[in-house]
Amino acid sequence: MPSAVRSVLPVVLIVVLAGCAAPAPRAPARPPEITHPLPADPASVVSHAGPVLESRGIEIVEADPTTGIVRGHADGLGDTPWAQCPVARIQDTDGQRIRIAEPEDTDLDLELALTPAGDGSSLVIRPTFERTYLDSFRFRKFQRRCPSTGVLERDLTTALGAA
Repeated sequence: MPSAVRSVLPVVLIVVLAGCAAPAPRAPARPPEITHPLPADPASVVSHAGPVLESRGIEIVEADPTTGIVRGHADGLGDTPWAQCPVARIQDTDGQRIRIAEPEDTDLDLELALTPAGDGSSLVIRPTFERTYLDSFRFRKFQRRCPSTGVLERDLTTALGAA
């Protein structure tokens, strides 16, 4: 092999390998928090939150009227209008083949934060959605976060505002 080719070969190899590297998928940015005014005091809203969340398939993990924090969780929501979960692009171990993985089950971790505001309260809703996908090359499941569509937040604000 001529010496000119040997001296250029490492540079070409580095450029080719750098072009093959794909950045790791990033979790979607959390949307800015929106404060929703409610007519009832925080303790009343917290006591009303249990039935509202449970009627939507969300299990109450914590409901503390003194701190105004309510936490909920739901597994296996499937395809829900509450989150926008795109398909995932999967490569085989050699990077030669690509498949598309459709999202499967959706999990939700939810936090409601209530604070006193005038005669009522202010509500901040923090949903975190994760969707399960199947990597068909490696036969294992993985999860990715999905952004909220705002549907759950509007629904809960309306239901809790009627407390």
